[in-house]
Amino acid sequence: MDNRLGADKHHSRVVVIDDDPLILGYFKGQLPKMGFHDIDTHHSLSTARAILQSGECDLVICDLDMPEEDGFDFLSFVNEIHGKFPIIVCSGCNEQLIRVLRKLLKFHSRLNVVEAIMKPVNLLELAKAVAKSRFTEQPRPKSIDSTIKQYSVEQILDNVDVFFQAKWSCRGDYVVGAEALARVIDPDNGQVVSPFFFIPTIKSSQAGTRFTYQIFERSAQYIATIIDLNLSLTFSINIGVNDLKNPQFYRNAMAIFEKYAIPPSRICFEITEDEIYDHDITILANMGRLIIAGYTFSLDDFGTGFSNFERLGQLPIAEIKLDKLFIDHLLEEHSSTELVRAFVNISTSLGLKTVVEGVETAEQLRLVTDLGIDIQQGYYKAKPCPFADFMALAANNTGG
Repeated sequence: MDNRLGADKHHSRVVVIDDDPLILGYFKGQLPKMGFHDIDTHHSLSTARAILQSGECDLVICDLDMPEEDGFDFLSFVNEIHGKFPIIVCSGCNEQLIRVLRKLLKFHSRLNVVEAIMKPVNLLELAKAVAKSRFTEQPRPKSIDSTIKQYSVEQILDNVDVFFQAKWSCRGDYVVGAEALARVIDPDNGQVVSPFFFIPTIKSSQAGTRFTYQIFERSAQYIATIIDLNLSLTFSINIGVNDLKNPQFYRNAMAIFEKYAIPPSRICFEITEDEIYDHDITILANMGRLIIAGYTFSLDDFGTGFSNFERLGQLPIAEIKLDKLFIDHLLEEHSSTELVRAFVNISTSLGLKTVVEGVETAEQLRLVTDLGIDIQQGYYKAKPCPFADFMALAANNTGG
């Protein structure tokens, strides 16, 4: 059994209509890799009418070339019931006809057809099409209102997913990897919930380790798909000091990534600098065993805690991530620019990669590139997004 196909309650419902059982099987195998686990397959429009009319679907994929009622009959039916769900149509016709179909379907604005794709369906083209139908993340509010919905620990664990924020090479402007970020999908309205509203609950509970392992599991499921596409990307995942204080952490973490055949070199664990200086021997043992196995560590939020340049050379890390606070002041304060320049020079001399987060403008990107930063991430190039969106972004921005 493919371990990537575990079901979760919060994922959207997809209806697939195709007269070919092999195609139905293909979609049932590939869609879970993009975060869909409630997949309803039908060999004809007649068996799918009831669910389409109920509106209990978030995406419909339909073949145009079917006997009896074909894909155009399906589109006519959707038009009759005023269906608003996103639609992906697929066909075995040639590329020229697909282009004509795209124009035709786009012209009919009352139908929410997001894409027309060719058969045999390519995983990457499917991901790009799915990306056009997915939701976007809610912005983080400036303050917590007392009316904001509160989530219990079990609600969080039952509805947690992973979004990805792309990390870009400053030298070549291509995607080199991503940071895996926990998000909760509200079970009632499907909205994406910022960690601002659920991480404090997890931290104050006894479920922190369980939460971390769920993030590892979900991340590994997605990353395995990237490896299948032969995209040479690395992924960073946040961990906390309490994770590293668990004597079995290294063994459990390695078991999850090994289950999905993820090479250790693809995974970098991010830990904040105030946590890395905890002298617990269990932390040392966990980090040492993971490093020996081929995993790496990144020092997150550098500049906000206890680190100084002298101590950097003593840390078992491969990468340093500069805090967003420095980036925010780069254009206004000369001292910030000089601090970043010194940070880059010393990090380079120690053989460490340099990463900045929070790049939100073209001018900030130009400046961090001029200063010699290796990798940047931020809203200017890419916001955190569902896996299908990230996969399409990465495939269109490879290089190096």
